Amino acid sequence: MGYYRTCTHCGANLDPGETCDCQEESKLKESRFMALFACDASGQITMKVEDFKYAET
Repeated sequence: MGYYRTCTHCGANLDPGETCDCQEESKLKESRFMALFACDASGQITMKVEDFKYAET
């Protein structure tokens, strides 16, 4: 058994006792992306274009 562990999700090499935050980062990116959309009173999904250009990637 080697010194490093490998994250089963992203393949990152982790030190003993280190935890990978790739799943948390993925959820954060998804929530930022979903915040760019809204649903109006008629149920139509709209994109908040004014917020899109300022969103972090």
